[in-house]
Amino acid sequence: MNGSKIPLVVASLALLISGLVPFSIQIGAQGEAPQFESVTMLTIRPGLEEEYEEWQKKLVAAAAKIGSTARVLVYQMAQGGPPNMFVTKTPFSRWADRDGLPNILEQAYGASEAVKIGKAGRASVESVQTEVFSLLPRLSDTLKILDSPASFLYVTRNEIKPEMESAWRSLYVARQKLAREKTPGARQFIRRASIRGQQYVHWYESSFSKYADWDAELQLDLRKFFTDVEIAQHNRARDESLIKRTQFVLRYRPELSRLGTARKSSQD
Repeated sequence: MNGSKIPLVVASLALLISGLVPFSIQIGAQGEAPQFESVTMLTIRPGLEEEYEEWQKKLVAAAAKIGSTARVLVYQMAQGGPPNMFVTKTPFSRWADRDGLPNILEQAYGASEAVKIGKAGRASVESVQTEVFSLLPRLSDTLKILDSPASFLYVTRNEIKPEMESAWRSLYVARQKLAREKTPGARQFIRRASIRGQQYVHWYESSFSKYADWDAELQLDLRKFFTDVEIAQHNRARDESLIKRTQFVLRYRPELSRLGTARKSSQD
């Protein structure tokens, strides 16, 4: 972990408590993944999950009341981690989108009530970790996302050795992408790399609607596409680059999320 992580985490919790979130590029039924995404992983104090959810519902109501266009997606751990862990994903297209953020709780409920809601929300949180990721378009299998998220998100979070990140990208990820492109029916990932918070972290995600979807997936067979030498390079880059790999499934919580309203990006 680097020294910038602690202030980023503190600031992120403050933003979440107050309802300050960056405006994000909005999409129709289907669009391309935005350039940046802030990912906050919150561990909720045991027994206070209902309080956390009530806080999120008040944020949803506040956003609707003031007509907020921000997109904030909330997930809960389904497999691979504790059930009292929630993940908030906030996409945005430019850093300028983070300037002049409105306090939606204060605007919707007034300063006194906003403070009360914020304190209750803060009390339910045991720990928080935030990272901001940048899209890796050339290493992603797809850039398409749906306006209404799928029910589940399969995530692979990879912590990479700094001196091995180049090999990781060129010898492991790039060959994974090539093999998936040539294997119709293989799982498709959007890939991102951290630029704030813990460094040299890669976040790969793939959405699906139901677990039965996995039955139809085709497994990769690298032998169809690469020589033995290339496969050995691929496997060595994987084994020697990783510090830690965490794989988990998140369940989308639509009642806690804010999809925002349609608006065009300034880049349109």
